[in-house]
Amino acid sequence: MRWDGEGYHRVATVQERWGLQLLRQVPRAHYLRILDAGCGSGRLTAHLLRKFPEAHVIGLDVSGEMLEQARRNLRRFQRRLKLVEGDLLTAQPEPKFELVFSNAVFHWIRDHTRLFQNIHRWLAPGGRLVAQYGGAGNLRRIATLTPLLSKLSLFRRHFRDFRRPLNYAAPSATRMLLREIGFQEIQVRLHKAPTRFSTRSRFRDFVRNVILVPDLSQLPTTDLKEAYVESFLALYEKTFGRKAGEEGIQEFKNPRIQEFRIEARQWDCLLVTRSWILEFLDSWIPASTAVR
Repeated sequence: MRWDGEGYHRVATVQERWGLQLLRQVPRAHYLRILDAGCGSGRLTAHLLRKFPEAHVIGLDVSGEMLEQARRNLRRFQRRLKLVEGDLLTAQPEPKFELVFSNAVFHWIRDHTRLFQNIHRWLAPGGRLVAQYGGAGNLRRIATLTPLLSKLSLFRRHFRDFRRPLNYAAPSATRMLLREIGFQEIQVRLHKAPTRFSTRSRFRDFVRNVILVPDLSQLPTTDLKEAYVESFLALYEKTFGRKAGEEGIQEFKNPRIQEFRIEARQWDCLLVTRSWILEFLDSWIPASTAVR
């Protein structure tokens, strides 16, 4: 996938809010080595560096564009920060970490077995894994629209054999997987986290820079990308029966987004995990069109 680091950073206030809620649950401790797994543009990396002023943080991300934005955003922390381009399935970060933190990342990775096995190896004895990410049911309504768009004559040839690189895992499957890998004391919670967009343009900006990134990465030109976004909005409006951004309508709402939250500890090669799997968010739709 090809990310626009500047565009993502501009719209990622929602993800930052979720990440801060998660970070508040991480107890203050004398962490010296922290991995931000999928650091993106560095919004949460900055909060990690502030909360743990003695720690050295490695920010790992698969996107060079994201890391370029992170370097611009995190210049003041350069003495305690190293940014590394790499895939969470193949990276070999050294040495081991007292804390592995991840925000809004793991749903972009299909192979969760390999992912969690890697993190298990990366944790030092006594270390923690704390993460949140999208899960089963996430963006369910959006998922019904994108396959229709990819079949339109203008876009069809660019989506042959295309499969969106997403894994919105169910709580039961994740719980079982964590146990198999060695996680213990696993807890799962589910609740709603409304997200609102005050204008159509902000809704469009978020869709373009987050939700549709896998689709837009298939398209070779800016004109095709913009046509795809506009086609999405038109289909969205037709399907849900109202104009996105219609005059007098100010609120866009995502009634349910699913987040998995995981806290893990490793003692003498035994990974003891407390897992909070939170927030099953549904779809990015205006509040007035939500089906109850």
